[in-house]
Amino acid sequence: MIEKLLELEDAVKSTLAIIDRDLPKITSEEWTILKELCQILKPYESITKTISGEKYCTAALVIPMCQGLKNVHQKLSAQHFSDAVKHSLTRLFNGFENRLGNVDPRFKSMVFGNSADDVKKNITNLLSQRIAEGNRTAEYELKESYI
Repeated sequence: MIEKLLELEDAVKSTLAIIDRDLPKITSEEWTILKELCQILKPYESITKTISGEKYCTAALVIPMCQGLKNVHQKLSAQHFSDAVKHSLTRLFNGFENRLGNVDPRFKSMVFGNSADDVKKNITNLLSQRIAEGNRTAEYELKESYI
């Protein structure tokens, strides 16, 4: 919406200048703030559209996007913005960190509630049991076929 307003900036200014009513005017400082806000919100919009378009969003998609957003934030933080936009950028990133700050490849195994090593051991044990059961079944079938 901000992007569309910025595209129509000249038309909005012209229309507001023609209208005799006492409507609030958008100052040049506010137009600058809108342009800066659009710049900092663009990466969030892009990621939101990408993730929303997926039927099943995996860590393979989320983890690199979160890391990329952190990198973009660092670059944006180094740029010169108005105080209001800097404050918005800080609050936006703090919200991101609170919700998705721990999305890290080293922690993707935490969904299991155990350490990755415990999960691997459990899976290995289960597979070993299944293979052993399969071997016993195969031996029994062989013995039955000779009888």
